[in-house]
Amino acid sequence: MLKTLHIILLFGHPDQPYTKITLESLNVAGSKVSHEVLCSKVIESSQSIKTHVFNSKRDFFNFKVLYFIVRNIFFDKKYGSISGQTSLKAKLNFFLKWETLLNHNFDVVHVHHLHVVPDVVLEYLRNKHVKLVTSLRGKDLISDTVKDVNRLNFLQKIEFFDIVHVISDYMYELAIKKGIDKSKLKRIYRGYDFELLLHKNLATKKKSRDKHHIKAISVGRLVWAKGHFYTLDSIYRLKKKGVFVSLDIYGEGREREFLEYRIHQLGLDDLVLLKGHIDPIVLKEEYKDYDIAIQASIYEALSNGLLDLTFHNIPSVISRVGGMTEIIEDGVNGVTFNIKEPFGLDNAIIKALDLDFETLKAYNEKLREKFLIENELLSLNLLYTEL
Repeated sequence: MLKTLHIILLFGHPDQPYTKITLESLNVAGSKVSHEVLCSKVIESSQSIKTHVFNSKRDFFNFKVLYFIVRNIFFDKKYGSISGQTSLKAKLNFFLKWETLLNHNFDVVHVHHLHVVPDVVLEYLRNKHVKLVTSLRGKDLISDTVKDVNRLNFLQKIEFFDIVHVISDYMYELAIKKGIDKSKLKRIYRGYDFELLLHKNLATKKKSRDKHHIKAISVGRLVWAKGHFYTLDSIYRLKKKGVFVSLDIYGEGREREFLEYRIHQLGLDDLVLLKGHIDPIVLKEEYKDYDIAIQASIYEALSNGLLDLTFHNIPSVISRVGGMTEIIEDGVNGVTFNIKEPFGLDNAIIKALDLDFETLKAYNEKLREKFLIENELLSLNLLYTEL
């Protein structure tokens, strides 16, 4: 049995249910591969996958942990040569925090959040001949590498990995452009679990839409990268023209206070609601009540929320960035606009109401094959075994 450990920041976070679903599904799907998780915090536990949390000071008094630490502090020679640190305190902190990872024999370590694992740990694992995989998020590859010095540090870290996994063609091409060796790259599309797609939740026919009263939905964290402020400004401009767009935004994040103030400042309190987190199953039941979805992101690797909305047949208005155009075909199952010219969002919202619904449904049906979760699970487990 091949043992794979997945390192993530948080397990079971309500804002990112995809990671938990995928890892649990992997554990079921891969008969020749076992999967465990190491993270900083378990928010929602799992019945199907074993989870570990980074050790804290209280774990020092666990006999097995203490034995591992003492043995390595005095007899391990790798850490000092790698880190350049020889102090007792530095060694103690290193072996305490990473004991779960270093004291178990994993064949493959898959890092899902690159910033969580320091270079010294990666080099330590390389010296132990552990195979390393990382999945790049949009932030890793797009925003964190804007400055050359950051890009060079990023590429230095990528050198530790045998495989670099990306989730869209856009990310694949951008990774090459940023300097990642093409031979390391593996594009595996994010999978969608169509068993969660209930017929009762689907938009099955075109609504009799009033272009002066539009009901819209946005799903995404309340962070600057999601571009919610562009959507608010567009709703404000349309309101002045006599077009009223009521918008519900589902998600949480550090920009809530800013968005609340901007909504009030623009006089949109009666049109825009920040709905916060909602159970994904409950949220799916709400989709069919909306005329359109809006996602004015500044950058995106792909977008889980957009996939969900698309397969529920909700016409989507998106910024023409990242991997989102691999989901939305302009004028077919949605409308795109140039984020560098955000005033174009106003017209895109109106145009979305004129999409042919039968054409939209047919396109989304064909799109399913591209995003089958079975394809993702098979490809990932094959990747581990090939390593």
